[in-house]
Amino acid sequence: MQKELERCKERVEEASRCQIHLEEQALQMETSRSQNELEEQAAHIKIEFGESLGRTVGLRQKEPDRYNEMFEEPPRCLLQLEEQISQIDRDSERKLTEVHNALEKAYSELVEKICEGHEIEFELWIWKSIAERLKVELEESQELVKN
Repeated sequence: MQKELERCKERVEEASRCQIHLEEQALQMETSRSQNELEEQAAHIKIEFGESLGRTVGLRQKEPDRYNEMFEEPPRCLLQLEEQISQIDRDSERKLTEVHNALEKAYSELVEKICEGHEIEFELWIWKSIAERLKVELEESQELVKN
């Protein structure tokens, strides 16, 4: 029974480590994917903006300073994308906290079960000791009756 409890404990600990590792990898992948998407979208926006700017500048040679200022300002889309990244980060942090709490609860339950197992083993040892003592006393009594 002790070996089973130890194996169970080891399996839960290994599962906890694996789950934490997987969560970290998922968070890294999600953050990396979000950053890549943002970079791609920003590059696409810059290309579109540059093309549009080129067409407009070609039509309006009189306003180059105005268009240069517009090109230097961060587009509204970029700000929206940054907000989306922030939201993803907050959601990931919340999910990680939930998983952490669930693992803590599972670990507490495991510790409780292990303690119960130890209590049962101790009680079993006591009963075995009592049974052994009674057996010895019975044998002694039977020996006295024979004599």
